[in-house]
Amino acid sequence: MTTERKTYAARRSAFTLVELAMNLTIMTVLMGGIASAIVLAAHALPDENSPLQTVTQAYEIVEQMAGEVYVAVSFIERTSTAVEFIVADRNGDASPETIRYEWSGEKGEPLTRTYNGGPAQTMANNVEDFALSYITEDITVQPPSQETEVGPVILSSQDTAVQLNDFSITNMKWIGQTFTPSLPAEATAWSVTEVRFKAKSNGLKLGTTAVQLRTCSGALPSGTILEQVLMPESGLITSYQWPKFFFNNVSGLVPGSSLCLVLAAQQNDFVLADIQYDDKAGSGRVTTNNGDNSWDSDDDKSMLYYVFGAYTTTSTPPSETRPFLSLMNIGLQIGADPASKSETAVQILNRPDVSVAELS
Repeated sequence: MTTERKTYAARRSAFTLVELAMNLTIMTVLMGGIASAIVLAAHALPDENSPLQTVTQAYEIVEQMAGEVYVAVSFIERTSTAVEFIVADRNGDASPETIRYEWSGEKGEPLTRTYNGGPAQTMANNVEDFALSYITEDITVQPPSQETEVGPVILSSQDTAVQLNDFSITNMKWIGQTFTPSLPAEATAWSVTEVRFKAKSNGLKLGTTAVQLRTCSGALPSGTILEQVLMPESGLITSYQWPKFFFNNVSGLVPGSSLCLVLAAQQNDFVLADIQYDDKAGSGRVTTNNGDNSWDSDDDKSMLYYVFGAYTTTSTPPSETRPFLSLMNIGLQIGADPASKSETAVQILNRPDVSVAELS
């Protein structure tokens, strides 16, 4: 390459004044176009007070509220500007959740949501209107049956004195009484709480007798002891009295069933106690001479005794017509533009009974 060509190449490594001017013009046009696009895009984005933004916000709040109300199982409060209700467990703690939406009713005030009694969270500011209404349906329902316990009452007794006699309890000789309570037709169960019988000491006052309540095998005692309490001979005197014996675990018995009161020797004395019975009145006395191996029943004899207890009756209340919530209307307007109002009607899945919670 000649010296002249090298000099020309070196000169072409820079822009000429004309070329620089043209490049600046092009760059100015491009930068102006980009700036215009940014300005237009910025103006296209709505601010938080624009109609589009408030409509979207109201719609989202109403949809959230509708989804929660849909599965409500009960309502605590229902007014035109506030609603508080309970939904099933959502956080795994096995406890239901409480949700509350509330607006003061003053234009411009916020709509708040409270969850499980926590701090109120603002859902929307500048609320122009928040309106709730409710539609109920009257349904006739049958309340559950009601159980009532009646007592204490005398379930069975025998205290006549036609021909009285004594029975002496020993190691092998025991006495008892079979009884069947007379209960009203509406009784569904019965229980024994107290037993009394005529008894006195006869001996050295060293022995102990068990006062037992047993199931029956026909008219005789079975081997099943429902409960027993002890009667120390030291607690008796030498004349007949009516000692009291209390029972706590003899319950849930079927009406028409029988029990056997058994006085069984536990700690030996020659004669543990004397028990008075009527030789010519009543029925149901049972005795054994071989220490519970076999029993005999007497149809014309009875211990002198009282059995106290209670019985349960079941009644069916009359049917009732009560209001059940079937639908809830929700309307929310944020800002002054009526076009921003969002409304929906929510079917209540569980149709809770709202006979107690009254609309205010």
